[in-house]
Amino acid sequence: MKKLLGIVVLGLLWCSFTTASEMNVRKKIKLPEDIMKGYKTSWTFSCTFTEDKNVCLTPDYAYKIVDKKNDFPVRLGDQSLRIELREGDCHQRKPKSYNQCKSDPPAERHEFMETWGDKTVSTKNKWYFHSMYIPETKKIKSDWITMGQFHNLSSKPPINFDLNDKGDGRRVFELVSRFACQHPKKYKKKNVPCYSDDPDNRIVPLIKESEDLFGKWHDFIVNANWSSKPEKGYFKLWVNGKLAYHFKGRTVAPKNKIIIQFGIYRGMPKKGENGRHVVFYDEFRIANKSCKKLELKELGYSCSELEKQKIDNIHTIEYLNLTSDKSDPSMDGKYKLAWIWIDKTMDDNEIERRYLTADEVTIKNGKIKFDKMGDSKDISNKYRKKISFINFGDKFVIQGNLDLDTSKPSPVAINGSSTKNEKGLYIGEGFFGIDDKKNNKEYIGIFLKPLN
Repeated sequence: MKKLLGIVVLGLLWCSFTTASEMNVRKKIKLPEDIMKGYKTSWTFSCTFTEDKNVCLTPDYAYKIVDKKNDFPVRLGDQSLRIELREGDCHQRKPKSYNQCKSDPPAERHEFMETWGDKTVSTKNKWYFHSMYIPETKKIKSDWITMGQFHNLSSKPPINFDLNDKGDGRRVFELVSRFACQHPKKYKKKNVPCYSDDPDNRIVPLIKESEDLFGKWHDFIVNANWSSKPEKGYFKLWVNGKLAYHFKGRTVAPKNKIIIQFGIYRGMPKKGENGRHVVFYDEFRIANKSCKKLELKELGYSCSELEKQKIDNIHTIEYLNLTSDKSDPSMDGKYKLAWIWIDKTMDDNEIERRYLTADEVTIKNGKIKFDKMGDSKDISNKYRKKISFINFGDKFVIQGNLDLDTSKPSPVAINGSSTKNEKGLYIGEGFFGIDDKKNNKEYIGIFLKPLN
């Protein structure tokens, strides 16, 4: 009976084509339960309005419900959602608004977007699951390719999922966080632009091309508490069952809600390039508060095992500059601050640690002052002088742009316990980046030795 109803629904959907090559997607779209469960919201799709405000057109290949019996990839069940973007697929999202082909920068997109104001538009504690399959595809020359967003209306999206070209033939699927952009005091009210390379934001590699990025289903699980209060918000992401990112702090701009967008949104490829791009999605699931409501067992996951996982480098830095006056004074004093370079395997097993240099510093009222600086070719004085410090009482965080002998400094948050170890030292470390040539991770470590 379910299959028969699905056929009827699909028949009605495809009968809505305005011409043989376009369909009208002006009305809200409901996706089949085989593909999407738990969502009470409906969806809109990117399209171009005609003179009739009730008609908004998109190509008939833009999205289709496909079936595994026709040899399409399906994560679970019988159906999946296929989205295709071609050169020149730009849209006018509202009547009399600009066409994105003519925007600055010009962009193309075929995206589903949650209808603002519907019942499951995300607030508070949510659990999400979805699977993505990118077929083997040639390299498409585009400045950015976004394939999923957690967005709100008053600021840049807190989370993007991007397919990124590293410039040497390597492609990687990344998480791009802009949680710093959710703070109006720092950005909106001061009219300061906020970008993904802001030192308070993060870009986290998730799946590399060498790890079978293409031609394989990948699973994404998210647990987020969407809150404008830094002490309550958090965002956790598991990729194929492994915890890949954990953030604590403000997750959404004040007086806002999160909406989901997914599909393909990219900068326009070079003129004349065949920019045909296809992606499949399946098993969208959403639940309030409890992982168990996602029913992940049938997908091969255990909620209890997922929730046990921890990550060393929790992202917490984007509000520290704003709250340093509230730093706990228990660590105030003079210290020797030593810097360490740490190499680890991709599984976080330590390979080597190297001493870089040491400084003498004074910590007072949530600020760190350099009294005497050591010399190092690997970590420059210029960037060390600009780091900030905050003590939360049970842990401290040192943040800033640090170079580690690279062409450009990268934002680093060094987390440590505000309890001394057995040697009387405060110890911390923070993730710096991935060395693809060596296939390892690089961290910056520090220890603080009291001098008074």
